[in-house]
Formats: sequence, structure tokens, C-alpha cells
Amino acid sequence: MWLACVCLLLASTARAQPTPETARFRSLTDADGLSQLSALAVAQDRDGFLWIGTQVGLNRYDGATFRTFIRQRGKPDSISEHYISALLSDADGSLWVGTLNGLNHFDPKTESFTSFLPRADDAHSLPHQKINALLRDRAGSLWIASDGGLSRYRPATHDFETFVDGLADRRVQTLTLDDAAGLYVGTAAGLLHQDAASHAFAPVLAAGEHAGALRGVPSSTTSTDRPARARVSAPLRPAAPPPTTTTSYSSLRMPGRVAPPAPA
Repeated sequence: MWLACVCLLLASTARAQPTPETARFRSLTDADGLSQLSALAVAQDRDGFLWIGTQVGLNRYDGATFRTFIRQRGKPDSISEHYISALLSDADGSLWVGTLNGLNHFDPKTESFTSFLPRADDAHSLPHQKINALLRDRAGSLWIASDGGLSRYRPATHDFETFVDGLADRRVQTLTLDDAAGLYVGTAAGLLHQDAASHAFAPVLAAGEHAGALRGVPSSTTSTDRPARARVSAPLRPAAPPPTTTTSYSSLRMPGRVAPPAPA
């Protein structure tokens, strides 16, 4: 009898513990007010608003309702494009928004956008209008990956410094920090590492059995006239992200709103 009671207790405890197989998700769709179903980028700002970038507008969710920001012709302080490709929230409460037609900075106080677009014959404008990724490094610099290279925002002059020397393909697709102060840069021709001091790019090679696993990077080279290559141990270990607190959907901190109840 005692053994049977223990077995029943263990079985009921096991059923009570959520597992990846039994975890439930609640979807937010156009029926809830989302402007379009393709959620391409997500960020939560300092005030708790959840931002979702779609192919048809930038959505701000307060836990109950959506507000959508789209391009408005004749209104220069609206977003430059409604196809959102990247989002980055800043410590001051503002939001950086990458689109297929330029970079935007959203000011929550005025609820207006400042747009940054390529300009002919201006070496310090963005090199391309298609923005693919955004990253702020440990020194506070804002990096922008576009189809024209890797750019760093210069807040004092509100323009950009772009790095393309050493890029076999200027279409920079993604960015992440290394475990020091440099960047890993994913391009259409392979993975590169940018040195924090010199800003030089070096193709990344995996070691051992993983050599040559990175697309577009030869597995080995002995020629002295090739650029230096960053060699990493296998598997490649990117920098650990800053510590964050994982919250459930129902416990998102929304400003002055009541979050929706957790799904039954």
C-alpha cells in the first residue's frame, strides 16, 4: 500500500510539471490586431512595450491592444518603410528600426521617427537602404548591417562610418559579439571576425573536424599572400549575451496596462 501511494504521488507530480512537449503557446495574429502575420523582428523597450516588426508595419503591443506605425506619404516624421527587418531597443527608451528602405530612430516622447537613408556622394551616409541587422556593442556603439557593408553610427554628427575593406561580399546579414570586444559578421560569402582595435576583417575557420564547415571559407591555406584568418575552436562559441530575465507571455511588464491572462 505504501509503495502504491508513493507511485501515485510521483505520477501526479510528473504530470504537474510543464515540459517542452506539453508547454502551450498563445499566438497573436491579425485577429488580435497585429498588422500582418509575418513577425520578422521583436524587441521590448524600457517601458515594457513589446514591438513586433512585420512586412506591413511596426506594431506596439501593450499587453491588450496593438498600435501600428506605417509609412505615411507627405509626413517626414513617419517611418520610412513599412517592411520591418530589424529592431533594437535602447536604454533611453527609444527604438532603432531597420527596414528595406533605411534606418529609423523612434522617439517615444514625440512618437516620431528620424530616418537615415543613403545619399549620393556622401561617404558618411548609409551605404545601402536595405538594413539586415542591428547591434549595440559593449562600448555603446551602434552597428548596422546592410547590403552595403558594416556601418557604425556616429551620434555626435548623426552619420555613419562604414567598413567594407576585407569584405568579399558587402551584403552583411547578421551580427553578434565575441567574448572580447570584437564582432562576428555573417555575410553572404561566409563568416568573418572584425577586430575591435583595427576594425580589420578576417575569415573565420573552424578547427579540427569542423574545418571548412563555414560556407565560403576554404578549409585550409598555406599561402602567405592571403589575409590573416581568425581560427576558432570547434564548435564556434559566440559571446554570451548580457544576462536577462526570462518571463512568460502573461507576465510581460506593460506600462499602465493589465497583461492578458495566461492561456488555460
